[in-house]
Amino acid sequence: MSISDEEFQRFQNQLVELKTIKYQLEGHNKKLTIENVQLKNQLESFEKDSINLRLPTKLSWKIRRTPGRDIDEVQRENDALTHKLHAQEEEFKLQNETMMRELNEVIKHEFLFSEIYSNNEALLIDDDFDRSR
Repeated sequence: MSISDEEFQRFQNQLVELKTIKYQLEGHNKKLTIENVQLKNQLESFEKDSINLRLPTKLSWKIRRTPGRDIDEVQRENDALTHKLHAQEEEFKLQNETMMRELNEVIKHEFLFSEIYSNNEALLIDDDFDRSR
C-alpha cells in the first residue's frame, strides 16, 4: 500500500506543524517551570520572614508612647494588617495553584503531541517500507 505524493506532502506538513507546536509548548513549559520555582522560592522566603517577624523595639516604643492612642485602636490596626496579610497569602496560593494547573496542562499537551508525532513517524516508516517493496 502506498500513499500519493499529495498525502505524503500533507503528512510532512502535519509533522512540521506538530514539531513547531511541540517546540512552542516546550518553551512555554520551561517558562512556567522557571516561574514556578521562583514562586516556590519566594513563598519559602516569605514563610521564613514571617517566622522571624518581630515587632521592632522602636515601633513598640512609639505605639506605647503615642498620646491619645489606646490599645483598642492598635488592636484594630493590627487586625486589619493581619487580614490584609492573609488575603495576600491566599492570593499567592491561588496564583501558585493556577500555575501548577497550567504547567500540568502543558505537560499533558506535550505528551499528546509526542504521541501524535510518534504515530506520524510510524505511519511514514510503514509507508517507506511499503514503497520499497
